[in-house]
Amino acid sequence: MILRTMQAVFGRLDGEKLELRPGLNVLESPNESGKSTWCAFLLAMLYGVDTAQRATRTTLPDKTRYQPWSGKPMAGRLELTWQGRPVVLERTTAGRTPLGVLRAWDGESGRALDLPAAGCGQALLGVERSVYERSGFLRQGGLPLTGDHALEARLSALVSAGDDAVSCGAAMARLREQRNRCRHNRTGLLPQAQAELAEVRAQLEAQRQLSAEIQGLRAQQADLEARRAALAADRDARQAARRDQAQAGWEKRRQALREREASVAGLPPMEELQSLLRQLDVWRETGAQLDETLAAAPAPPDPPPCPPALAGLDAADVRRQAAADAARLETLTRRGARWPAALLAVLAAASAAAGLLALRPLLAAAGLLLLLSALALAGGNRARRRRHALLTGYGAADAVDLRRAAGDLAEALEDRARQQAEAAALRDVLARRRQALDGQLPALLDAVRAFAPEVGDEPAARAAVQRAIHLRQFHEAAGREEARARLALLESAAPGQTDAPAQLAGLDAQLADVRSRLDRCLGRQAASGDPAALAAREEALAAEAERLRQRYDALTLAMEALDQANAALQTRFAPQINRLAGQYMARMTGGRYDWVQLDRDMAVRAREAGATAAHPLQALSAGTADQLYLAVRLAVAETVLPPDAPLVLDDALVAFDDDRLAAALELLRELGRRRQILLFTCQRRERAWLDAHGKEDAPA
Repeated sequence: MILRTMQAVFGRLDGEKLELRPGLNVLESPNESGKSTWCAFLLAMLYGVDTAQRATRTTLPDKTRYQPWSGKPMAGRLELTWQGRPVVLERTTAGRTPLGVLRAWDGESGRALDLPAAGCGQALLGVERSVYERSGFLRQGGLPLTGDHALEARLSALVSAGDDAVSCGAAMARLREQRNRCRHNRTGLLPQAQAELAEVRAQLEAQRQLSAEIQGLRAQQADLEARRAALAADRDARQAARRDQAQAGWEKRRQALREREASVAGLPPMEELQSLLRQLDVWRETGAQLDETLAAAPAPPDPPPCPPALAGLDAADVRRQAAADAARLETLTRRGARWPAALLAVLAAASAAAGLLALRPLLAAAGLLLLLSALALAGGNRARRRRHALLTGYGAADAVDLRRAAGDLAEALEDRARQQAEAAALRDVLARRRQALDGQLPALLDAVRAFAPEVGDEPAARAAVQRAIHLRQFHEAAGREEARARLALLESAAPGQTDAPAQLAGLDAQLADVRSRLDRCLGRQAASGDPAALAAREEALAAEAERLRQRYDALTLAMEALDQANAALQTRFAPQINRLAGQYMARMTGGRYDWVQLDRDMAVRAREAGATAAHPLQALSAGTADQLYLAVRLAVAETVLPPDAPLVLDDALVAFDDDRLAAALELLRELGRRRQILLFTCQRRERAWLDAHGKEDAPA
């Protein structure tokens, strides 16, 4: 098969087209240009998109990873040559299955080809998807060879009769499944049969013990019933005597009860008496609380200290009087300050005039001035005395102190007036409540006088109600005593009740316990099944357990034989792959490694030329490991794939040095003469080498 053209709407590819040719195709492009996407697209076109894949922490399923970035549905077209005829494959998306619709037709005639959508690749390449992925499809980072039943079947077919439908691993898995069905640790058919057999045997043993217990209980029941019958006659005789005695006592109590009923005939019912007592209690408690509250009501506060000048005034008068006196004080203060200054001015003027003029008339004027000065001094002293008297009346030092003292007194008088008003309001409320409470007492006294006319006040009413309650309680107690006597009479008339002899009561309890235990045992015996059926079941389960044990042993022997046969088969087909992989490894490493071994677990080892010890893969460098894996994958592909199946390599030579890269390209070009090879790379070394050593060769 030769791939010719690929066109994809897949991942980052939006209608891009890739032209291919026979032989070795080196497809060079940088990172994130779609190389791995083209590889995944080719696999999807051949085998479809695996919708069973699930997302993990590190990977996404193909249906999500390659969802077209453009938002279009997945679609693709693949043109190829198959069996000498041009074939066109076209896939589209319908529903929830990407690329799930396949159309295939002959490229020349246009005739439709009957190719299944999921198995198209197997029909064209002749191998399953898992075989192709593990042999001829080398993804980036996916060079290691992993195990697969289909690949194992293909390898086994190389050395067997050619039937590749069944692999040793699949057969071993089926044998292991069958053996696990028989017994896997503590589960499986054999442990289940053994557990059921043990359970049936336990049931049979329990039935034998139950039968013995039932026989013992029946014998105990018969003995107790006989003893009870002997005591029953004695009980009946004793009950007759007690019944007569109880009848007499009941009649006596009944007569006393009739006499007591007369004493309570005029009393109200118990509920009404208790209600009256509660109302009297409430009246007394409420009155006591009101009296206590009234006694504890705060008294009006004492008058605050008052200066003599403001004695007997209220707050408003204090404020007015203080304002007037403060204004008068300020006037007197100013007047007293003016008189000394005026006097000094007159004296100074008179002295100056006398000294300058030295005239007698002026001396007379000076005397007049002296008289006026004396009058001024007298006026100043009088103003100071009046000011002193005002300040003394207030007990203040100045006008500011006077106003402050008057303001404090006015506030104290207002606060006292407010407290007096509040106390008076509280006492008025308490007095009205007490008056309303006293108004309730006559109605209560009238209710009590209905059965106690002698009541005159609240204490007497309380005592009368309490006496009536006591009479009612005594009457009710007497009635209960009469009822108990009646009950005793009835019980004495009913044999086997509360007054049965102690021995008979004990026997009844024992007999009830024995009957209950016997009933439970009989119920368990009925529920446990038929003993004959259980015995037959025991025999069948024992035979089944033995059969399963023999089957388990036979399956174990078959697995051991199959494992030995698989080891022998591995030694037959592994040398073919090992020999071819060794040749490829020798060519790529310049002869340094010439021996390769692939064991049955798909583990790979390599040995240097001339050495005796082989190195495991983990001991090799990363580049050498990739070369070893490439050699093994190419050998497997040559072994299991059809000759015309194309090989796909995605950045498989990245870790190769220049020399080994040249050797690997030479090997691939040689293999490309027999089959088509697609080598995707992000480096320029491959193209440079091919340019220097000639273009890719087409298949012969």
